[in-house]
Amino acid sequence: MSADHGLDGLSRERAGAALALMLKARRFEEAVGQLYAMGAIPGPAMLAIGQEAATVGLRLAMAAGDQLVAGQRCFAHAAAAGVDLADALAGLMSEARGRAGNGRIAAPAQRFWGGDPREGGPAARALGLALANRFRGDGAVAFAALGDLAAERGETSDALRLAREWKAPLVLVVEDHRADEGFAAALAGVGASFGVEGRTADGLDVATTIAAVARARAACAIGRGPALVVLGTARYRGHSMEAPTRHRRRGEDRRLRGGEDPIERLRQRLLALGVEEEELEEVDEAARGAVADAVAKAELTAGAEGVP
Repeated sequence: MSADHGLDGLSRERAGAALALMLKARRFEEAVGQLYAMGAIPGPAMLAIGQEAATVGLRLAMAAGDQLVAGQRCFAHAAAAGVDLADALAGLMSEARGRAGNGRIAAPAQRFWGGDPREGGPAARALGLALANRFRGDGAVAFAALGDLAAERGETSDALRLAREWKAPLVLVVEDHRADEGFAAALAGVGASFGVEGRTADGLDVATTIAAVARARAACAIGRGPALVVLGTARYRGHSMEAPTRHRRRGEDRRLRGGEDPIERLRQRLLALGVEEEELEEVDEAARGAVADAVAKAELTAGAEGVP
């Protein structure tokens, strides 16, 4: 693909890379859901299918050396970070067999520090990473991905307050699926009382997400952090596979199916720029194949443990 900036400043090459990561994240989460339904993975399986633009946009706005702590919806973030999908699935399956498998996937080599199930937990952990970055002076920025409920927790505001006091390079990214502009603005103002400016962005658009998170990162990198970004997004599933209707927003899945699905939005924009349908289908097939291979390998690994 040529360098065409018809995607809000996002080149066609970068848009293509974003689509590949978004498809990889979705197919991986679909596989987790299917394995859970088969009893191969224990619950709760908290999926974020539909939030791929927020997940991948955050990842592509990060620089080499930056760290990420996710919340309880960590599967898509893990896939976007480049963790070994087979190893991650094998760990989940081993947990089902009574081993020490860890559903909170972490991959230090990719600077992905896993998913923290505590509301507000990711902010606290990312603050520690950010403080270490400041002491090292290496220019790295720590990120935390939070749900909208977690953003209201005391741990989150405490992390922002302390990061402001200590001048720690910390960016909190809130995945807000309430579709309520007033609530989004309130979340963005969580740190206003101690001088942290928040911003909102369309988390269903990957180019917009990259731009918003990159601006926040740039401010932190020059000592003007911490920063808070609220991404308006949506997901197809409820709270978890065990509680599919809990915390469900009315019409959320219809909103996605009605034309706001982030993957379909990006596909249509690439098609409008002249990318061939066959090329996009090949990207999806590659994602499906990679995940299928990971599932097969994970099943062999977990089965080799010899646990009934």
